[in-house]
Amino acid sequence: MGALFFGMYWMGYFLTPEKQHLAEKYQVSQDAVFIAPKPRGCDSKDAPVGNKHCHYDRKEEGIRDDRGKVTAVYVTWDKMQE
Repeated sequence: MGALFFGMYWMGYFLTPEKQHLAEKYQVSQDAVFIAPKPRGCDSKDAPVGNKHCHYDRKEEGIRDDRGKVTAVYVTWDKMQE
């Protein structure tokens, strides 16, 4: 029975939208969370075909007001060469 509840909890966690996770993590509304789409170009299937020796690192940044409270969250991607 416990395994069933544990499984349902994890299923709910993974089905929850990323925007909602970030809003809860930084304690802001979902309207204050901005997620840039992940860029393309480092995948080995992208033209020209082959290893591009790069990947994208995800970067979360919380924008704070004068009192230090997070008012907005931005998710961006940084291209990293390998």
